[in-house]
Amino acid sequence: MLLPLFPKGQGIDQLLMEAKQNEAVFKDYEALMKYSEVLKIQPNHITALCKVSELFSLTGKRQATKEKQKEYYAAALKYAKHAYATNPTSADACFVMSVAMGRLAMMASGQEK
Repeated sequence: MLLPLFPKGQGIDQLLMEAKQNEAVFKDYEALMKYSEVLKIQPNHITALCKVSELFSLTGKRQATKEKQKEYYAAALKYAKHAYATNPTSADACFVMSVAMGRLAMMASGQEK
């Protein structure tokens, strides 16, 4: 069994730092991957859950097809719901929930709304 070279906490801190650096230079996909790695280590990490949801909402708009956009927005909603379930008093969790739901609502046809 291979063990990490650093304790779990430092690994998460390092991944979060790298994710924030990627976001700062508009490397959204790379940031999304780093936050996703955090969730593999700590599935209820509220910051990572919110950021993954936010980035799926953000990058969804850039997808070429409406179907692909819906997939991204559905993923955003999934992570937002997890964030909200983890900490319902988190302003960030409430924010990403509203963004994800809003994006999906904008995509829905009149009958789906």
